[in-house]
Amino acid sequence: MGSPDQVKNEAPIPKQSPLRPSMVGNEVVTCQDKMHQYPRVNLTRHEMRRCMFKQKKNSRFYKKLNAQHAQGCISGMFFLVLSNGKSSHTLRFNEDLFFIYLLPPIIFNAGFQVKKKQCFQNFITIMLCGVVGVFISAFIIVAGSRWFFPRLGFLGLTARDHLAAGAIFSSNDTVCTLQVLRQDETPLLYSLVFGEVVVNDATSVVLFNAIQKMDSTRLNSMKTLRIIGDFFYLFLASTALGITTGLVIAYILKTLYFVRHSSSREISLMVLMAYLSYMLAELLELSGILTVFFCGILMSHYAWHNVTESSRITTRYVFAMMPYVAETFIFLYVGMDALDIEKWKTSKLRCLVF
Repeated sequence: MGSPDQVKNEAPIPKQSPLRPSMVGNEVVTCQDKMHQYPRVNLTRHEMRRCMFKQKKNSRFYKKLNAQHAQGCISGMFFLVLSNGKSSHTLRFNEDLFFIYLLPPIIFNAGFQVKKKQCFQNFITIMLCGVVGVFISAFIIVAGSRWFFPRLGFLGLTARDHLAAGAIFSSNDTVCTLQVLRQDETPLLYSLVFGEVVVNDATSVVLFNAIQKMDSTRLNSMKTLRIIGDFFYLFLASTALGITTGLVIAYILKTLYFVRHSSSREISLMVLMAYLSYMLAELLELSGILTVFFCGILMSHYAWHNVTESSRITTRYVFAMMPYVAETFIFLYVGMDALDIEKWKTSKLRCLVF
């Protein structure tokens, strides 16, 4: 690689415009000619498939995800053979391990790496899509489940079960959408989708926690208002705790002498205080996801600028490495768990396999 000045002065590679005519045989075919040849719906569907296939082919995310799933499946098959077909589930997964050790670094890095200027410029739009959209989706899912499930024979579900299902399924996953979009080409759309993803997931978790506090199986107007009140309390309190923790970390790094000019102490303090914000929110029965997310935003905006240059470089790599390890562990577990014999025996598909 050349020097930074040489890399900076290199001319960008020109991209071929989609409106530029192309040669087919000896004829020049433009986009206008193609649009006359195909119906609009078919052309749109064809272009979307082409763009998605091209993005998947060139995306490192899909290569990494597929490799990790494949490695997990191969490991599961290996342990399945060693156990004589009894079980491949040697990696015992519990929710405490996931929520205490694997989830916090992923959420924190999402807040630490977020493009703050673009997200806060579209803050109202993101909140409308992430918060109001969750309530609309949850209402539709709850209404549909209360009407459809009894006709399928599911008669034992309570009102809290329907509300919990609505809160869970209202959380959408737009990982594929973010991989298709390019941040440098569509910065506005990318920031809207990314911000909506984070707010949507956090809102669903907070709404689910508020629903779990219901002490009765019947639902009325007063209990509905109480759920909404608990939701806003958890949402605002978790956000305030994350902001406060981020500001406290920035103040400590700026004022305390024994922390300054020591990279090991600065990095250790940032990691420990970020993790402390998550654990403190869980102890107070708030949303740790929302707290650590806003803590990451405040730390990247204030605390990160109060450390030395070596600490800035190190924290960037450390905070990116920790979620990568956590995601790899999760993908490996999913691949191994796919071949767990016990789960296949208890599922309704066991008649197709055994």
